[in-house]
Amino acid sequence: MKISLAMATGLAITGSAQAGFTTVVAPTAAGEIGHAAIFDGVYGGSFSASGLNFTNGSITATRIHDFDSGGGHSGSLNLLASSDVGANDQVWHDGIANLQAVARYAGYSQDFGYYQGSDNPGTGFTSGTLLSLVTNPFLGEGPTSSPTNIVGDWRWGRDGTTTNSSLHSDNVDGLDHMVTYMITGAGLAALGYDADATIWMIFFDDQEWPDTDRDFNDLAVEIVARAIPIPAPVMLAGLGLLGLGLSRRRLAASIS
Repeated sequence: MKISLAMATGLAITGSAQAGFTTVVAPTAAGEIGHAAIFDGVYGGSFSASGLNFTNGSITATRIHDFDSGGGHSGSLNLLASSDVGANDQVWHDGIANLQAVARYAGYSQDFGYYQGSDNPGTGFTSGTLLSLVTNPFLGEGPTSSPTNIVGDWRWGRDGTTTNSSLHSDNVDGLDHMVTYMITGAGLAALGYDADATIWMIFFDDQEWPDTDRDFNDLAVEIVARAIPIPAPVMLAGLGLLGLGLSRRRLAASIS
């Protein structure tokens, strides 16, 4: 039986969680690590918690809202945004990104992709699998994708022994199975990240209620997003049309 979104929200914010954010439980299985240790492995330094966020002093992982709790976080999250003002992480919007699986603590193969429109975990990924994961576990050494351009709204998803979406109502149990952080800070430049990139880290929890352990470390993917560049021929054509327009206006002025 599918749990309603209202029930799922009630489950998600029990304990010490803040309104609008899903509770993440510290892992209890042998050999599994939490979000701070995953950030350590990917970005270096020693990350510590600051509320729902983490920082190593030069890089900060800022937690993004998981649902709207009356604070106006009801819209889709732009891939190039600098915050989640007015949005949460269930539905994303417009952009081009490189993707890398950076952590995985689940004992089976998984695939990562996205859903658009009526596509969902029951029908499969919109454009096929973006990342295919067979090694368990890994930290900072997972497969990468070629630049992926997605236009319009979409939801991220993972497919393993269970199949989950970033949109709570897509999931069989109606629960949140993905949490998101925005990665910022001066320390990124030393690691080779471009200054104009928007960097996200998303973490999936795999099993459905009541088997889910809610530690959100079964698959972690880093998303490095950039503005879509205008191809050179298109830019040149645009400049040519602009020049043609100016010439026509000058000609019209000279014979008036």
